[in-house]
Amino acid sequence: MKITALYVYPVKGAAPIALNDARLDTFGIVHDRRWMVVNERGEFMTQREDAQLGQIGTAVEGAALVLRSSRAASIALPLQPSGKKTRVRVWNDTVAAIDCGDDAAEFLAAHMGYTARLLYMPESTHRQADLEFATVGDRVSFADGYPMLLVGEGSLAALNARLEEPIPMMRFRPNVVVSDTAPYEEDTWRRIVLGDVACEVVKPCARCQVPTIDQSTATAGKEPMRTLATYRRWRNNVWFGQNVVHRGTGALHVGDSVEVLTTGPARPPL
Repeated sequence: MKITALYVYPVKGAAPIALNDARLDTFGIVHDRRWMVVNERGEFMTQREDAQLGQIGTAVEGAALVLRSSRAASIALPLQPSGKKTRVRVWNDTVAAIDCGDDAAEFLAAHMGYTARLLYMPESTHRQADLEFATVGDRVSFADGYPMLLVGEGSLAALNARLEEPIPMMRFRPNVVVSDTAPYEEDTWRRIVLGDVACEVVKPCARCQVPTIDQSTATAGKEPMRTLATYRRWRNNVWFGQNVVHRGTGALHVGDSVEVLTTGPARPPL
C-alpha cells in the first residue's frame, strides 16, 4: 500500500491544496485548518452552514496564504498573522485566535455576500484532541476533531460501485489517501506507519452532509449519504474514513509506503 494523494485545507471549509510532499508539525499537516471563518456573531462557519466556503481557492505562495474567488479580488495574507487577539468557540472548545484584519473580512464579504471574518490559530494555542480517543497533549487545529483524516481507495471504489454516478474522493475531504486497500480495510487499522511517521488510527469518522455537496458547484444532493446509510450506519451516524493522530513530526510524500503494524475489530462494528 502507498500514499497516492495528500491534501491540506488551510481554511476550514475552503478548497484544498493537493500536495506531493507534506510536512507535519504538532498540529498535523503544516497549515491544515489553521484559519477559520466566523460570521458576524462570531460563530464558526463550515460548508454545513454555507457551501460557498468550498468555492474559496487557497494556495501557499512564499510567505503568504493566497485566497481566490470568482466574486472577489484575490488576497495575500501573512502565514503568521499578528493582528488583534480574540477568542473563538469551535465545537466544544473555546480557544485563542488572531483576527486576520479588515482586508480579509472584505474579501469574505465579497465572496459570501454577508459579514464574516477570518481567524488564525497561532502556535501558542493548544486545543486538546478529544481525550476519549486521543491522549493528553495531542493537539488539533480548527479541524473538527483530529489532526488527519485517512481514506483507502478501496472504500471509495466500493461506494462508487453502488452509486449511479460515481463521486470523487474530494467529497470526503481527506488528508491522506491510500492505494491497494480492500474496501473499508482501514476500519481495522490501529497502529500504522505512513512513510517514516508512526501514527495511530484512533476513531472512525462520522459524516455530516458535506459529502453531498458538489465542491465544484456548491450544490448539494442526496448522495452519497443516502447510499452509505444503507450499509455504513451505526449509532445514528454514517461512517466513512478514519481519524489519525501522528506520533512525532516529519514528512509525508506521495508514493510513500503504508505499513500496518497492528489491527483490531472493525470500527465502526458494522
